[in-house]
Amino acid sequence: MRQERAALEEQNRKLEALLHEQQAYLADVRAVVADLAGREQRWRARYAEITGREWTEDKVKALG
Repeated sequence: MRQERAALEEQNRKLEALLHEQQAYLADVRAVVADLAGREQRWRARYAEITGREWTEDKVKALG
């Protein structure tokens, strides 16, 4: 019974470590997504400044 409990506690510690690793990864992904969204906003603003027109999604589809 003690060995089983010790094994379960060890498994729990490993699972907690894995969860923390996944949470850190998710935080990194969210930071990258936020950075990319900020870049897109800045590019759209620059486009509007240069052309006097707003960037629209149909332009993205035409280029892609």
